[in-house]
Amino acid sequence: MHEMSLVSCLMSILEDTRKKKKYITSFLAINITINPYSCINEESLNFAFSVMCRGNQVYSRARILVSRSGDPVSREFLLDSVEVEINEEGQNDTGGRKHL
Repeated sequence: MHEMSLVSCLMSILEDTRKKKKYITSFLAINITINPYSCINEESLNFAFSVMCRGNQVYSRARILVSRSGDPVSREFLLDSVEVEINEEGQNDTGGRKHL
């Protein structure tokens, strides 16, 4: 399943980010943009994500949100932003949430 490899790539990026930003306690939303001609299916992508993240509390409330690009020569997918929950160490005026 193509979506499994994409989720694996996304999780690698998210885990690298979490290692660098120690204040991240959980991921809430992963916003990606996909090529308009891509065969990526949002429902299948989220199913693959839920299977691969099962039992990992850091991802328990996370959801991948997909938008389609208008540019047919764009990459297959781009990671636009990630909404995370943070601990007190990472809070300034964010109220416990932050966009990366």
